[in-house]
This record gives sequence, C-alpha cells and structure tokens, in this order.
Amino acid sequence: PEIVPETPDAVRERRISEELAKMTVREKLGQMFMAAYSDTSAAAIADYAFGAYILFAGNFEFETVDTLSAKMADLQSQAKYGLLTAVDEEGGTVTRISRFTQFRADKFKSPRTLYSWGGMDAIGKDTAEKSALLASLGLNLNMAPVADISVNDGDFMYWRSVGLDAAGTADFVRTVIRESKAGGIGSVAKHF
Repeated sequence: PEIVPETPDAVRERRISEELAKMTVREKLGQMFMAAYSDTSAAAIADYAFGAYILFAGNFEFETVDTLSAKMADLQSQAKYGLLTAVDEEGGTVTRISRFTQFRADKFKSPRTLYSWGGMDAIGKDTAEKSALLASLGLNLNMAPVADISVNDGDFMYWRSVGLDAAGTADFVRTVIRESKAGGIGSVAKHF
C-alpha cells in the first residue's frame, strides 16, 4: 500500500493530542487562564501554567523597551507551553503602552481619527506600527480591534470604534487583523 504523507493540519492535530496527553489536569486548567501580569503572578507560572498574561498601563510606566522585553523573554522561557502576552493598545482612549514617552513620542490615535485622516491605508500603517512596537516588547497579542458599531457621539464606544456601518467596520476589522498577523501579533475582535 502507498504511504500518504500527513497533511499539515493532521500533523498539527496529532502534535496537539500528544501534548495534551502529557499534561496534568492542573496544567490544562492553567492554560485556560489569562492572569494580570505582576512580579507575583509571573513567579507563579511554574505552579499554575497560565496560558496567558495581560499587561496594563502600570506594567509599562517604569519600564523601558529593554527592561520590559527582558521580562517578557524571561516569562516565555519559564513557560512550559506557548504563552500569550497581551495588552490593550487600541489607540485613542485605550493606550496602555503608547501613553508613555519611553515607548513612543505620542499616543496612537483612535481608529475613528485615523480613518478620517487617511481611510484604511492609515489604519493599516498604524496597525503595522503598533504590531512592531508590541513585538519589540515581547508581546504577541493585542486586545484589539474594536468591532463595535457606533455612530452616535453620545455612545460610550464612540471614540473607540472606527465609526463606520457594518460593512465598513468589517473591512476595518479585517485590515487590523491582517496587518497584526503580518507583524506577528494576534488579535482579539471585541466587544461581544
């Protein structure tokens, strides 16, 4: 009989099954959690096998590119399994990193502002720049883009959204996810 090589999908599924079979219940459970990053939670990675950490503004305030990237590299080296390192860097009112001048001269603009200045080209360029910054810090997941549709300036999400209809917002989400992926950064479309 002819031997048929495994497809890439079959290889991936086999490897996942093999890894899962080796994991303890505690490790499987830990992989389902995203912990808020702190020195204490980082030290607990060996005990809890967290699958992800999220960093907030306070994690960046007194760091530099070098010190933070070293901390993220150390965290990754301690992780037994792949580790997501996340941040909310939407631009506009939600900037955890770019609010600090040691990382960027000025904050990333809101999607609404960017779109009004240069359409999807501006969104794409901004996302590529964000992705490069996150990657330089050892982060690999941005809790963005905002997929909410908001056209009323009284809405809470008004400045966090791109300000387009459903089709335009879908194009925005595709653009951000595509550019983030090209820069090695995962995306989380929110809010649902």
